[in-house]
Amino acid sequence: MIHCYITGVQCEIKDSYVLNRREARDLLDRLKDRVASLRRVLEQLSPLDDVEAREFAMAPKHMNFSAKKHRLVCKAVAKGMAPGFPEIKLFVTFEQYRANVRKTVLRGLREHPSLGKEVQDVDDAALLKADNMGKRVLHLLDDRRALPAKVRNAIVLGAVVRLRGQSAEEIAKLIRTTAASNGDGEAMGLTQAHLGAVRSLTQGGVAGS
Repeated sequence: MIHCYITGVQCEIKDSYVLNRREARDLLDRLKDRVASLRRVLEQLSPLDDVEAREFAMAPKHMNFSAKKHRLVCKAVAKGMAPGFPEIKLFVTFEQYRANVRKTVLRGLREHPSLGKEVQDVDDAALLKADNMGKRVLHLLDDRRALPAKVRNAIVLGAVVRLRGQSAEEIAKLIRTTAASNGDGEAMGLTQAHLGAVRSLTQGGVAGS
């Protein structure tokens, strides 16, 4: 009789097992190689590259290009690399990626704890258009991404939910004016802390969120 090392339960020695150390170590070595390989893929394809000025200027306006672009690969490359990591879907089509982003954006807006109820009756297309406009507002206010993430998110959300009938330029001007005058930002979905950060940004510093 032997005692199971893990549970302490007794069993016959003929019914016992011993670790296959050789194969376990071989697998560990292979996993290390796969981890290194996957890390290289992430490091190579995850960063967003700046769009060259001439490329951005030539892009059709209806395409809604941002100042960043993904590193895309062709179908042959995706199909060639994917079998190395069968546990996950290593690549998705760009259209599927964009659809997933849209779903995430819509869910985040509709499920927001304080402002979500205000957009329940807004259709998806209008809400996505408003979200793009909100990002434009953010770019006008903070093109160097100096504001804290919570403030940036609040500005986009407020622009989408409370001010979506106005232009990005009008909203950016309203936020700047309200922040400079220590006004009330509730109608825009912004707290005094959010406005303080915007005010500090225009004065050469950035307040906390």
